[in-house]
Amino acid sequence: MEKRTLQKLALLCASVALCSAASWWSGNDEADRQVQKIAEQPVTEQVQEIKITVCVSGAVAKPGLYEVTKGSRAQQVIELAGGVTDEADMDRINLAQLCKDGGHIKVPRLSKARLKQKMQGRKSAKADVISGEITGDGHYDDAAQNHSQKWAQEKWETADGSQSAATGWPEMRPDGNRREEKTESNAANAVLVHLNSATETDLIQLPGVGNATARRILAFRNQHGFQRIEDIMQVPGIGPAKFARMKRCLAL
Repeated sequence: MEKRTLQKLALLCASVALCSAASWWSGNDEADRQVQKIAEQPVTEQVQEIKITVCVSGAVAKPGLYEVTKGSRAQQVIELAGGVTDEADMDRINLAQLCKDGGHIKVPRLSKARLKQKMQGRKSAKADVISGEITGDGHYDDAAQNHSQKWAQEKWETADGSQSAATGWPEMRPDGNRREEKTESNAANAVLVHLNSATETDLIQLPGVGNATARRILAFRNQHGFQRIEDIMQVPGIGPAKFARMKRCLAL
């Protein structure tokens, strides 16, 4: 009797142990399935634009605080500030500088002597335009050019009244400097400057472009490239008037 009871008790214990093992095994399988299910779910990475605030001052049109995307360059925030003014010294600023939150971009100003020199250069450029007026499509206006030549002949005769026999222009101005004029023939023979491959030396051959402007053109090209010649007007310091003067010399 006791032997049969012990057998039943042993059988009961074995059954309980078997059920426990089955339950544990089933639970582990379920956990593995849950882990696998989570692993198979696509991970969607949400990239948020981080904004930073930068102070812009110096020789810009609208100094102040500007909010830009993290990773922006100095040129981009300067454009938000209305671009540089005539007195900006572009040789002393790095347009490719990365902006930092709470950072300060200060555009330095030219010294009085250099600003005066720059303004005198602009006056000389205007004198060149007077000698050969350019129409809206970038070509010389014959009537305007003839009128300018006649006016210049009367205005800039030398002390003894002598003039160039070949061109009718005076050889010298009253200040002793030789007068150089652009004619229709040398305008037609102007060498094209290819914006996407030109060097700084090539760019300074364009009307109204000096070393500082040439470097700004190169900086713009490195960042954006030129899709059309009109894109050059996006370079700080080059507007429609200057573009009209150089248009016939530009190519991609």
